[in-house]
Amino acid sequence: MRPVPHPPSQPPTKSGTMASGIPPHDAQPPPDPPNHTVYGVVLRLIRLRHILHATPQSFASIAAALPDDYTADASGQRKLLRDIEALQAIGYTIEQRTQPAPPHWHIRIGPPLLSDQDVQALRYIRAAFPIGSPYTPPVAQLLEAVTAQLTPAQRQVWQRPLAVQLAVAPVQDYQHTAALLQWLEQAIRDRHQISLRYHARQREHPIWHPRLDPYQIVYQDEQFFLEAYSYGRNRILQFRLDRIVYDPHGDEPSPVRLPSLYQGKRTPTEIIFRYKLTASFTREGVSARFTIIEVEEREGVSIITASHPNELHIIRTLLAYGEHARLLDGPPHLLERFRATVRAMYEQYSKVDTATDGQ
Repeated sequence: MRPVPHPPSQPPTKSGTMASGIPPHDAQPPPDPPNHTVYGVVLRLIRLRHILHATPQSFASIAAALPDDYTADASGQRKLLRDIEALQAIGYTIEQRTQPAPPHWHIRIGPPLLSDQDVQALRYIRAAFPIGSPYTPPVAQLLEAVTAQLTPAQRQVWQRPLAVQLAVAPVQDYQHTAALLQWLEQAIRDRHQISLRYHARQREHPIWHPRLDPYQIVYQDEQFFLEAYSYGRNRILQFRLDRIVYDPHGDEPSPVRLPSLYQGKRTPTEIIFRYKLTASFTREGVSARFTIIEVEEREGVSIITASHPNELHIIRTLLAYGEHARLLDGPPHLLERFRATVRAMYEQYSKVDTATDGQ
């Protein structure tokens, strides 16, 4: 008998099948579409997370922004809802707003990965902003979001009281100045000149400052100040925030944003002075309360030449040393103001109080 001839072998086509249309035994199935692979799903969730974190989004806006991920039909809506559930399952808090229609979704907080060292650093930040600081509410909101997904062990560390006192705690409650702070910070960023009314300590009525260059907000002597150049006074002034009149929409609005911009920041004039300090205070070096120019060591005392732009800060700092410090030399105005302050203090303490307790 003659053998039955086998059909000739056929080379595979580019698609992986034989010319007859029959796939070879070792042919691999065609790859899934990119959005259906594990990596494709992860990338799709990342894109969705990004757009939901930016602003509240409706299905229509999501489908328009991510047309390759979500078709603008019922199938695309079902996929979106499944992906939102997936993001919630891995720790994202997603808020849904149903009124007014259509529904909108927005990611409020998510699961950061924090090390134990990160948690400790966050404890320092929390301790630095106690109740009373105008920056406490936004810092507290941030910390709530960042620590929402701590591990049980990290949660225990987070709840422990801190053994270090770090508070940037003003001597009075500044939280009511939060709106003023935001207003001033925006003017500083935009380099806009401003005008404002200010309650000076020894004035019955607010003083109008018609043109100021606002430079920065400073925390000094447990108070918050606006540092600004005054064209009327021709020098840099400090305005305590709680004394600035904040009534931007009143009959006499304050502060007011002027249309003009300021070009450069003026450098405050440094006041150079000399003072004597008991040597025991400088044994480990002179503290940086002023800019130190020169230190001369003598028997039992240090003679320090220093500078600082603020007269009041110089006087308050030296008086805080009590009998251990003495102002030796400086501009006549500084010396006279210092003497006047000491005389006023002497008059207060030299009065003999003859009244008995309870009278």
